[in-house]
Amino acid sequence: MLWPQLSHVHVTSPKVGKRAAKIVRHQAVVEPQDIEVVDGVTVTSIERTACDVARLGTNRQALAVLDAALRRDARPERLRQILDSCRGFKGVEMLRRTLPHANASSESVGESLSRAIMLESPDLPVPQQQVEIVDDHGKFIARVDFLLANRVVGEFDGMIKYNGTVGDDPAWKTVVDEKVREDKLRAQGYTVVRWTWQDLADKAAFYAQIKKALRSAGVE
Repeated sequence: MLWPQLSHVHVTSPKVGKRAAKIVRHQAVVEPQDIEVVDGVTVTSIERTACDVARLGTNRQALAVLDAALRRDARPERLRQILDSCRGFKGVEMLRRTLPHANASSESVGESLSRAIMLESPDLPVPQQQVEIVDDHGKFIARVDFLLANRVVGEFDGMIKYNGTVGDDPAWKTVVDEKVREDKLRAQGYTVVRWTWQDLADKAAFYAQIKKALRSAGVE
């Protein structure tokens, strides 16, 4: 979840029930197929949970939670069925707008947020995700986070991979490997742009960063 609020527990029930500190009750009937038991605790299914969280969040939070659910094998058809059953529910329009854009390709919350911001800018090309790039001989170079207009490679850096180790590799080797990979992408004519959480915190600056990369690639 993107920027979760963890100080309260949310409960769905057909009855209103008594008010309690730090418990938020949502009155709704949950279908039997959307009820599961995990470690002895009755919970809503991943599909129902994702839809409920998406309804009550922002556009960016909604996309992040729906992406995460699909990445964890949530059933797309069940998500659509739940949407249809939520007519009149609070926030259903948020879910209706966001669900068509959700997919399992985002491998992190940061990638979901990146795509959400890009989709908010109608003059940016719709990004492809997890695209495999090969050289002129068909040899694999890299699988990139984003590919825009078939010429600009976008990479979200969560920074974790540059701290400590990645598997058995020290951080310095990760940095060197990334540079070699990036040089190969540029040799194939791709423009490469990278960003971090800090960049995503400023939508205007992030937008300008992407636009500059597109201009450098000759897309505009």
